[in-house]
Amino acid sequence: MRPLNLTLVAFGPYAGEQVFDFTELGDHNLFLITGNTGSGKTTMFDAMSVALFGESSAGQNGRQARDLRSDFAQAGTLTEVTFDFSLGRGKIYRAYYAPEQERPKKKGDGLIKINAAASLHAISLQAPPELLAEGVRSTKEKIESLLGLDAHQFRQVVMLAQGQFRGLLEADSQSREKIFETLFGTQYYAQIERILKEQAADIQRLHRESQGKLQTILEGTESATLQELKDAVLWQQGQLDQLQQAEKAAEEVTLVRQQAFDAGKSNNEKINQLATTRLVLQKLQDQADSYKTKKDHLQRAEMAAHILPYYQGRNTRQVEVSQAEERLKKNRSDAAGAKVKLELAVAAMKQIQDKRPAIEEKNRQRLTLEGMQVKLEQYSQSCRDLKAAEQHRTTSRHNYLEAKSDLDSLRQTMRDFRQKLVEQRHNDQDLDAIEAAGKAVRSLIDTHKDIDRIRQEIEDHRSHVNLASQTVANRKNEINKVKQEQRQKLTVWLSDQAVRIASTLEVGQPCPVCGSLEHPNPNRHSEHSITDEQLSDLDEKLARIEDLLEQEQQTLNRLQDEQSNRMTRKETLKQTLGDENNIPLEQLVQQREALKLSYQKVSAGKNIIKNLEEQVDTLEQREVQTDKTLEQLQSAAQLAEAEVTRLSTIVTALERDIAEPYRQPGVLLQQLNHLTQQIEAFDHELQQHDEIHQTASRLYTTTKEKVNGAEQDVNRCETALSDASSDYFSRLNTSTFIDEADFLAAILQEEARSELKSSIESYNAALALATANYKQAEMAATGIYPVDLEILQQSLEAASTEYNRCIEEKVTLQTTLEARTKELARAQQEQKAIDRLDIEYHTLGRIADVANGNNNRRTSFHRFILQTLLDEVLEVASRRLLKMTDQKFYLSRDEGLRDARKQAGLDLILTDTFTGTQRSVKSLSGGEGFLAALSLALGLSEVVQAHAGGIRLDTIFIDEGFGSLDPAALDQVIDVLNSLSGEGRLVGIISHVPELKQQIGAQLQVQQGLNGSTASFRV
Repeated sequence: MRPLNLTLVAFGPYAGEQVFDFTELGDHNLFLITGNTGSGKTTMFDAMSVALFGESSAGQNGRQARDLRSDFAQAGTLTEVTFDFSLGRGKIYRAYYAPEQERPKKKGDGLIKINAAASLHAISLQAPPELLAEGVRSTKEKIESLLGLDAHQFRQVVMLAQGQFRGLLEADSQSREKIFETLFGTQYYAQIERILKEQAADIQRLHRESQGKLQTILEGTESATLQELKDAVLWQQGQLDQLQQAEKAAEEVTLVRQQAFDAGKSNNEKINQLATTRLVLQKLQDQADSYKTKKDHLQRAEMAAHILPYYQGRNTRQVEVSQAEERLKKNRSDAAGAKVKLELAVAAMKQIQDKRPAIEEKNRQRLTLEGMQVKLEQYSQSCRDLKAAEQHRTTSRHNYLEAKSDLDSLRQTMRDFRQKLVEQRHNDQDLDAIEAAGKAVRSLIDTHKDIDRIRQEIEDHRSHVNLASQTVANRKNEINKVKQEQRQKLTVWLSDQAVRIASTLEVGQPCPVCGSLEHPNPNRHSEHSITDEQLSDLDEKLARIEDLLEQEQQTLNRLQDEQSNRMTRKETLKQTLGDENNIPLEQLVQQREALKLSYQKVSAGKNIIKNLEEQVDTLEQREVQTDKTLEQLQSAAQLAEAEVTRLSTIVTALERDIAEPYRQPGVLLQQLNHLTQQIEAFDHELQQHDEIHQTASRLYTTTKEKVNGAEQDVNRCETALSDASSDYFSRLNTSTFIDEADFLAAILQEEARSELKSSIESYNAALALATANYKQAEMAATGIYPVDLEILQQSLEAASTEYNRCIEEKVTLQTTLEARTKELARAQQEQKAIDRLDIEYHTLGRIADVANGNNNRRTSFHRFILQTLLDEVLEVASRRLLKMTDQKFYLSRDEGLRDARKQAGLDLILTDTFTGTQRSVKSLSGGEGFLAALSLALGLSEVVQAHAGGIRLDTIFIDEGFGSLDPAALDQVIDVLNSLSGEGRLVGIISHVPELKQQIGAQLQVQQGLNGSTASFRV
């Protein structure tokens, strides 16, 4: 990821639009960000973080995005950030973010709340921008997916903020674990630990539960062991087999005795059935005469039922004739009354028609007045328009004169401001020249201070050099003494060798040294004997001392070289000063303060010039606008005058067409209302009489039609009565009834007839059934004799009792056996579960213990992963640190276990290659700590980036105190940062250190002003 363009609007100290165009850097990958404290250097980092993730570079605990609105911005200017960056090969994206904020309402007073907005587009030169995400949450998730980093990781990798990476260096093991867990997302491995631990605990719990269930089963079956339960089940199975055989024998005996009892019972029932059917048949035969009389009565009732409808039809026709005659009488009376009403309505209509000519004349008068009313309305409206136009003409003239006065006043103000601007420009000076002079003075002051500092360092280190020189001299004296002792003992040892050789000489044998056969005076003894071991000890002692001398000589050489370098640097700085070497430091400080005051004064003057120029521009714009407004007002006044003339002409023309009396308000309307009331009253009266006439006419016609219909109904009903009487008497005369009274006496209701008929049919059916049953019982009882059922019953009950006893004992035993068999199956299942869980826990339990740190190193799986990641970080960081410290320091992980109760392995130690010692990183000085922290931060950035899905973040910003470094260390840090930029990474540094301004040519300069800050690149 590499920034291309960052645009801020009303953000932080930047009042309006501020553009950071990183393409202006060109090939300069290392640049410096300078500016006064509070001018807005870190705001650029905040803006990038806000554009990407909606939060500042300080994270969730710092300033929120909505709190970063500029205090200098105008109320109507909305705060927003647009960030263009490249990612991968030629892929360009644009992130936009506007925080939640308030703006003035467009209409009325007050503020309106605007919700936060965010979007992400893919930018292409060949096509319009493509929307990839919209909305705060969706955009943040999409950017995290593209970068492979969340906001916290991005700040740790790209933005190294003040104090943060020094805190990472000095953090304890537990704090560093939380940081690495967040950066590398290793919560997954901690989850694995938890899952393994939970699974092992689940297995133990299931094992305990199965053990408990098995014990409960055994206790419930009164068994001590599973084998004892198996034996009990087998014994009960044998008992059940014996009971089943006894049950089968008892069942056969019971069946034989039941058959004998059933046969005796059946014979007795057949004999009893014969006697019963004989009694039933005799009883029914005794009722035969009664049912013959009922049958004759039913036949007469059914004959009367056939004649009854004709009898009822004749009676109905008689009633209809009476009703029709009554309706005819009433309709004739209604028709006579309707005729009288019709005659009265015709007379009233004639009277109202005689008034029509007078009403038509009044209607013509009304139409004339209505035509005049239209002109009167035009006249009234024109009079009102004329009055309004005269007022508008007066207002337009007033506005024109007022605007002309404002324009004259505005032009006078412009002349005054231009005069002030000319005067201010006359007093203006070259700000760059003052700044250059200030830089030169500051450089001289810094050089003086460096000379004093180096001079003090020379004095401070002189004693170290003298001490090292004395140590080397002492060590050389010690070596000389050891060598002298060695020579002395070597002489003695050689003498001892001569004695040893002399002791081996024999007469006549050649000497092994000279070859002589004569040995006149051989050496026979030595006063001081020296062994080979003593000479060897001296050799080892001399070697040790010479090694110490070599180390001490190297230390002396290094100290002398450092001292020589200091002397050289001091002389070089003096030569750099040249003639200014004799200027006192106090005088240079006074010059710097004077230049600073001049710079501030000139800077303030330039701000005044800028403000005057802006005010003149504003006044010129107002002049143009006011001039246009004046032209518009003059045109409006002319149009108002023309409108007054036009309306006056219209009013005069209308007055000629309207009589004087009707011009008064309400006179014409009053006359119109009077005529309208008279016409409407006539129309209403005419409508009422017309409705009365039509109603009377309809009533008369209706009553006449009803009379005709009633006469026809009377004739129809009389004919129907004659036909119905003829049909009735015809059927009565052909029946067996003597007369109408005999017919009426035979009538029965249908329900009574049905009951009587049903009773006769039931009797006949019962008689037939009783006869058949008697004959069947008589045949069944032939050759059968009664038996004693009580004896058979007692024999059957005895056999049944024995059979039921066998069944009950079998059921009881089966129930017990089934229960024990089920319990045995459950117990065997639980035992299998116990065996399976034992096997599972043997493997999984050990893995869970190791993964959760129950091992010799007290290291969990999660902590082991973090240690591996930390080793990767420290390997990269140490390469940087060795380069920045002349191969003196490197970082490593402290693998010691200081407290067996706690997990360790993430603490850091620093190794000094010069002394071979190790120490805690918390003991480092300011400069050493900065170098170590910077190396750790760079290493962490590189490793996090490598683990973040392969996305290369070609940008890093460092906001930390470089002022704690001496010049040599600062040079080495710059070399490392240059190597980073040489690898294609963009490196931005915030610092006030003067040496950085001299060494880094590409700079982003942030300047603070009265109306906010501005920033620009200078390459």
